[in-house]
Amino acid sequence: LLSGGGGGSRPNPAPVPAPTPGGGGNCVDSPLGWYDSDGTVYNCEWYGRENRCGRFGDQFPNDGYTANEACCSCGGGSTAPAPAPALAPTPTEGGECVDSPLGWYDSDGDKFDCKWYGKKDYRCEKLGDMFSNDGYTANEACCSCGGGTGGSRSR
Repeated sequence: LLSGGGGGSRPNPAPVPAPTPGGGGNCVDSPLGWYDSDGTVYNCEWYGRENRCGRFGDQFPNDGYTANEACCSCGGGSTAPAPAPALAPTPTEGGECVDSPLGWYDSDGDKFDCKWYGKKDYRCEKLGDMFSNDGYTANEACCSCGGGTGGSRSR
């Protein structure tokens, strides 16, 4: 049995290289570099072998995703190109700021989203450059912290 994996048992795997886009076509594992709650060894490449998606793919979520949601080899992933991190926000047609990526929350969990950061001024200032998730900090992703995309900011 593996510790921290919710009681499931899996064979002891050999280390594998970082995940690569899989599943053919334009599918990309999303989030890039995803691995399950038991550690980096259990990544999309690991799940893509020996019917592991079927046996374990709905277990061991990490960063809000299971293998069946994150990995192309399991029928998940994304066919849309992943957004490149923007150094400076770009205006939207209406000139309104939009949190980007939509639905962003920090690495401590979905409770700590853009709305949470925007409720207290000091949160962006003191915490906004910490707790990166999917390559973004609150100061980059949240309009309330001066990030996001669009014209006017909430801050």
